[in-house]
Amino acid sequence: MKPYQQFPRVAHFPLVDLNLLSILTDTMVATSCRSDSNESPVVIGLVGTLGAGKTRFCQELARSLNIASDEVTSPTFTLLRSYEVPRFGGTGLESPEREPNRPRRWHHLDLYRVRDEDELWEIGIEELWDERGAWTVMEWADRFADQMPSETVWIEIRLSTRGECEAREILVHCQHPEHAIWWERVTTEMKLAKNP
Repeated sequence: MKPYQQFPRVAHFPLVDLNLLSILTDTMVATSCRSDSNESPVVIGLVGTLGAGKTRFCQELARSLNIASDEVTSPTFTLLRSYEVPRFGGTGLESPEREPNRPRRWHHLDLYRVRDEDELWEIGIEELWDERGAWTVMEWADRFADQMPSETVWIEIRLSTRGECEAREILVHCQHPEHAIWWERVTTEMKLAKNP
């Protein structure tokens, strides 16, 4: 069992194609904007084999945050890319009273080439994790699972094929009660989106 799998599984999406991935990331942002999190930082650890879709997930999340997704590539060699997030747009939530918890910054990291724990801390990772109003998304986060904050939302992406159709299976684990409630909202709205 991988360390993050010890935490409760709070969401499971068995067959996620590109269309459903787009709906999922939109729903993540929309439900977060409606929460009472007071701009608490969000840390997301992405897990999956090479080619599972971690970077594609990040591109869709960027699009949902109204960041140009074509500018988002895996920061394999730079390790970190940070983006300012526009206050409105991207999720269809245009009324100001629904937008105060929208992330202000989005940090995208790729930990694949990080050699050791010392290099991880040299990036300034703790400051990113603690930054109010920021979402920090890390590909290959399982390489440093023991150093990740307890509030981490773990998103595991698995390749899944049914017949000739290639899709992804997405499992979400976390132990923080506020994030568990957030993912309960995401799951509920995803069911509504699939069965209007």
